[in-house]
Amino acid sequence: MVNANIEGRVIQLVHDLNLELGSIIADDTFVEAFASFIAENFQCDQFTLLAHLQREAQGLEHAISWPAITDAGQMRMLRSLFLENNKLEGENLLGPIFQGKLVRAHSHVLRDTVLGDIANLMPDSDMVLVPLCSGPDVNLIGLLIMEQRPATADDKRLPLDDGLLKILGTTGGAYLAHTLVHTQTVDMFSTSMHEMNILQQIDAELNDTIALDKVFEMLLDWALRFTNASAASMALYEADTDTLTMMLQYGYHQPHVKVGEVIPHQRGGIALRVARSGHAELIRDVQQDPDYVQLSDDIRTQLSTPIFREERVIAVMSLQSNKIAGFDDSHVNFVEKLTRRAGVAVDNARLFEETNRERQKLSLILGGIVDSVIVVDADGHILLVNQSAINAFNLRSESELIGQKLTETIYQADLLRLYQSAIDRDEQVIREIELPNGRTYHVVVSDHSSIGIIIVMHDVTHYKETEQLKNELVATVSHDLKQPLSVMRGYLDLLQMTNKFDERSQRYIGQLFTAFHHMRQLIDDILDLARIEAGIELKLEDVDLNKVLAQTIVAIRPNADEKDIKIMSELPDIPTISADESRIRQVFANLISNAVKYTPYDGWVKIFAEVKPEHVRIVVQDNGLGISPEDQAQIFDRFYRVRRPETDNIEGTGLGLAIVRSLVEAHNGEISLVSRLGEGSSFKVTLPR
Repeated sequence: MVNANIEGRVIQLVHDLNLELGSIIADDTFVEAFASFIAENFQCDQFTLLAHLQREAQGLEHAISWPAITDAGQMRMLRSLFLENNKLEGENLLGPIFQGKLVRAHSHVLRDTVLGDIANLMPDSDMVLVPLCSGPDVNLIGLLIMEQRPATADDKRLPLDDGLLKILGTTGGAYLAHTLVHTQTVDMFSTSMHEMNILQQIDAELNDTIALDKVFEMLLDWALRFTNASAASMALYEADTDTLTMMLQYGYHQPHVKVGEVIPHQRGGIALRVARSGHAELIRDVQQDPDYVQLSDDIRTQLSTPIFREERVIAVMSLQSNKIAGFDDSHVNFVEKLTRRAGVAVDNARLFEETNRERQKLSLILGGIVDSVIVVDADGHILLVNQSAINAFNLRSESELIGQKLTETIYQADLLRLYQSAIDRDEQVIREIELPNGRTYHVVVSDHSSIGIIIVMHDVTHYKETEQLKNELVATVSHDLKQPLSVMRGYLDLLQMTNKFDERSQRYIGQLFTAFHHMRQLIDDILDLARIEAGIELKLEDVDLNKVLAQTIVAIRPNADEKDIKIMSELPDIPTISADESRIRQVFANLISNAVKYTPYDGWVKIFAEVKPEHVRIVVQDNGLGISPEDQAQIFDRFYRVRRPETDNIEGTGLGLAIVRSLVEAHNGEISLVSRLGEGSSFKVTLPR
């Protein structure tokens, strides 16, 4: 029982402790301040504090002794001291500290326990073990070992009373836990940043190094610096003979094997075992490993990691520490990253030569291609550019362009828009653009995750000029055909009104009407397309796409019902867009109608939308016949129709998709296609908001 006077002093001391130590967040600073606090306020002139200082180690190690140890042997013993929790808890005398209970014992009794080394620091003394615990589960994070001497009359400090010491253990444990958590968090962050910086430096150095011995020397140096290992070695492994050859070693007082010598099997130890298994091993206490070969009296922990080349172990890196559990999982992860880089570096010389040879071949191939080709990496830098592209954009030589930003090298607005569109949408973008030199190019911009963006431009100026002449001719002829067609329709109607035909004749008349309607539709489509491409004036207004799509589906549903095709729509609340409503209705009527026409009986057609901040994308998808890659390349061309047995009986002019593309592009939008034979097609219309 603590009397009122002492209890008052305890309250005051706890208050002072809070003021002095409550704001300390670094564990080393806290340990020193806590030791000073004990020496000043308790009747104890010699004590040792053990603490759970390592994040992943399940045990206590030396934090501080008071007064400071000056004997070199004792200091070495304390630095290597590590008391595992299970061993402490297994001692009958020491077990109660894990329940937060004090233990009082004479030093000669403690000599027979795992605390024997500490007991030798305080010979022939009564000792008090004060557990420092945190949390309601009594989590042991520290152990204060105090020497108890008879108090003198003039010593006004607090006695080593059970009640006082329990308060000290509880309060000190809470503060210690706080500082340890903070320090470990900071250490983890610092270690991660340090590791990242080191790996960046290593990558930079490895890029300039292709000599094997230099690679290993560099990796061993970085491993020593990061892990604070006391010794390290690198040995080459020959799987055919199952032998290790010492290549580098550091930190051993008297090496048992010289550099360049084969390590005998009986001295291969843990490193040879790792070479055979191909798995890294962390031995927290080498004295417990039957294969360990003693390399130095001070070594307590060993980390051995294999280095691979094409899935074969070619070397083993071994790191040693003078402390039990001297390495943790972060060290293992870092060393494994190092060894992976080593495996890559071993092949650098061969790969460098092969890459140069392949690059030269590729440059020669690209140089002989008429199409303009530009390859851009994920960061927007030019990787490859051929002579055709250099000529098209009037650029400098290839050597000056490699590594430059595309957006700072080419100032063609249409091409840069296509480039950005391919990045944003993560899909292939196809469009025709005209350069300032008057040439027209068919441009394909595709995003390849393993390479970057590939831009291929095919000069179609000649075809466009020829097509323009053809279009003008067709438009003129089509216009001139409308008058005789109207006359033919009039005489057909007159024949029916003035004559009676038998069934066969009536069937012939019906076929004439069908041919007339097909011809009239073809002429109307040709003239419509000519008007669009000539620069149709759009009547822009706010268009409700939900309404347009709903009405279009209603209009086409009867045709779908005849083939038992389900039309399904999954449309969100699409914001209005600025567009010509009649033309947008024409676009989707054509696409949905085509989906129904080219989908077999009992199929389905889906219409859904994606709303983005910059655009709206409407997708018309079906599970119909699908379109082959060869047909996809021309599917939007005039008069092009897929010629397959399944499509022979499907009516069409071959102009519908050409009109759709022209209308979409007139709205500054894009249309693309994804299709596979036998699986169906998805037409994607992207319109700006």
